[in-house]
Amino acid sequence: MKHLTDVSTYSKCLRSQQLTVIFFSIVLVSGGVVPATFAEHLKAGSGIGAGLGGVAHSGTWYLGENLKVGDYFKFKVCHASFKDCTEFWMSIWIEKEVFEGGEELLRSQVVIVDGNKVLKGQMDLGTVVPEPLGGTVSENIIPYSSVYKSSIAWLSSFATADIDQPGKGPKAFSSVSWGKIGNIGGEQVSPIGEETMRVPAGEYDTVVVGWKSGGITSHIYVVDEFPFPIKA
Repeated sequence: MKHLTDVSTYSKCLRSQQLTVIFFSIVLVSGGVVPATFAEHLKAGSGIGAGLGGVAHSGTWYLGENLKVGDYFKFKVCHASFKDCTEFWMSIWIEKEVFEGGEELLRSQVVIVDGNKVLKGQMDLGTVVPEPLGGTVSENIIPYSSVYKSSIAWLSSFATADIDQPGKGPKAFSSVSWGKIGNIGGEQVSPIGEETMRVPAGEYDTVVVGWKSGGITSHIYVVDEFPFPIKA
């Protein structure tokens, strides 16, 4: 993640036959950009040796946890590498499961509202990592799917569903490190604390995942059993 990204997320998730409506605000920051300061007192170490990784919270998390058919998300996105951070809306509805090439995928219907333009398309998301698969994204929304991948789906580089690959799979909140960011000198991405975050839908207990770049700690806030970060 190399750029500043502003995201607002609205999601409707049908769980146990109850409709839950959640509104989240997200700001993703990294690189040379000054980070958000929601948890200034939580600092990430420069490596495992700093001993600051891991929190006393049971369980694991991965990007896409509990994502399923019927879920609906609406993101308000701004990305520095896309049209000088011009905001657009991206709505994603998980329509159905499909099987392509022996792999189970989640077919998603997508609507983009970019200024006075409305674009409709689809993309298939993986079940191990909810990223758009090449060749399944409608041509007219490819630039927008790239923004989704580099912002909302950024933690998929570290925390995925179960897969037999080194460094992949769900990550424990108690783990010292979830992995390294190679493009900024191998800094550790780690759970570094817990925070109660207030959003329009109410208060949520979150685990703060942090990393350090240029002496500055950045934060991403995740909620156990919810598929995407709620703030960063």
